[in-house]
Amino acid sequence: MPAIPSERGQAILAEAVDVYREALGGRLVGAYALGSLAHGGFSPLVSDVDLGLVLADPPRSSDAATVDAAAAAVRDRGGDLRKRLSVFWGGLQGLREGRSAGRFPPVDRLDLIDSGRLLAATRHEIPGVLRVIRARR
Repeated sequence: MPAIPSERGQAILAEAVDVYREALGGRLVGAYALGSLAHGGFSPLVSDVDLGLVLADPPRSSDAATVDAAAAAVRDRGGDLRKRLSVFWGGLQGLREGRSAGRFPPVDRLDLIDSGRLLAATRHEIPGVLRVIRARR
């Protein structure tokens, strides 16, 4: 039986989370599916594969390069869908305070708050983080 379209996207998210666990180690606090893979409507022909990462504080000057290199490693595995991996990331405190940190523009922070689907958490406070972020709205 062929995979349903969203399963292909979910598989790429799972690959990416594994790569980020390796690249970031304990700095990765949590990973979330965003966009159509979180709230529905995913189409492998046109949709991006949106991933949100929450990193431990304090931010490091190397965070952007680490996140970009890990995304490139996933994209380099080939396939049109992997090339559409889009990674949003920010520090835990910045997300709690509603300020831009890393690469998490306001519209994508709202998507995290409204529809983010937890894929992986390395710290117990992750569910509480979204409650705090949601309460600030």
